Amino acid sequence: MPSGGFRLLCRGMMQRQCSRGGISSFTTSSPRPAVPPAGSPGFWDEISPGYDRSFFGWWCSRHVPFLLKAAPPPSRADRGAALDFGAGTGAVSLAVLRSSPVEVIAQDPSPGMLTILRTKLAGFSPEVRSRVRLCGNLGDR
Repeated sequence: MPSGGFRLLCRGMMQRQCSRGGISSFTTSSPRPAVPPAGSPGFWDEISPGYDRSFFGWWCSRHVPFLLKAAPPPSRADRGAALDFGAGTGAVSLAVLRSSPVEVIAQDPSPGMLTILRTKLAGFSPEVRSRVRLCGNLGDR
């Protein structure tokens, strides 16, 4: 299954969990306003700080090796790049960077999710970071 489809599956499950009020188990402990409705602007930004600690963030991350075996990334010889559409906090993007020398384009419309991914990338070498392009909302030019 392509990573985009898998990620959409995970996000659909996350939206159902959040819409039932389950979001409080993985947000910060400080009082916060209600989480925006699933799918609305700001929803992913609001949950991004706790996404990796949530059941769904953990579940998606644990299945990345399966994804890489099912759809291995292209090699540099193929002049390829891997697109992680709906990259979120970067579970798939980071796994591809670790396992292949290709460029990774990580797209996510949530600035909050991309901020988390940027923080994770800071721990990588400059050579690895040079192979990553982060893209926000595709409608923004």
